[in-house]
This record gives sequence, structure tokens and C-alpha cells, in this order.
Amino acid sequence: MQWNALVPELVVGNYPNARDFYLKVFGFRLCYERAWDQFGYFELEGAELMLLQAPGAPVGELQRPGPKGKGIHFQVEVQRLARSTGSPAGRQRGAAHAGYRRLVPGR
Repeated sequence: MQWNALVPELVVGNYPNARDFYLKVFGFRLCYERAWDQFGYFELEGAELMLLQAPGAPVGELQRPGPKGKGIHFQVEVQRLARSTGSPAGRQRGAAHAGYRRLVPGR
């Protein structure tokens, strides 16, 4: 596997939940994992990211004063979302069933 020139590492509050979200809802592939470290490296159609659970790590506060867009934003273009969710309506139901709100409009 050839690594991308830039791969974001996202700090998450619950690695198992985040892992399931990226695998089951978005359809990412797990390339490498250190389960004891709560770390995983994921890929989807050339888009790569890392997830790390780091208790006590500072996390961006969305309620702080300031303009909108207080965090970092990612845009990932893919041919499809996870196969298991089917149609755009199915993706919305699948995400809602998993406890997530719909983040990407169906095309």
C-alpha cells in the first residue's frame, strides 16, 4: 500500500464506536490496527485517515465564542457509501439506526 502525502489523525472519545461508524456506515476498510492502543488506520477509495482514542486529550469545543467553522472540515468524494446500506434512503435509515444523523446527502 502506498501512503498518502497527508493523512489526518482524528482523536475520538470512543474508538470502538468510531471504528464501527467508519467501517459500517461509511464503508472504510481497516488497513492497520493497534487495538491495545485504540488506534486504527482506515482507507476508502484512496481517502485515508487514522483514529485514536486518547483519554484526556484536548478536543475542540464547538460552543466557544467565535465565527462558524471552528473545527476542521473534510470532504471525501467516493463512488458509493457502504454496500450494506444500499440506496440513499437505506443509507439514511442505516445511519439513523446506528445512532448517527445523516451527514451526507444521497446523490
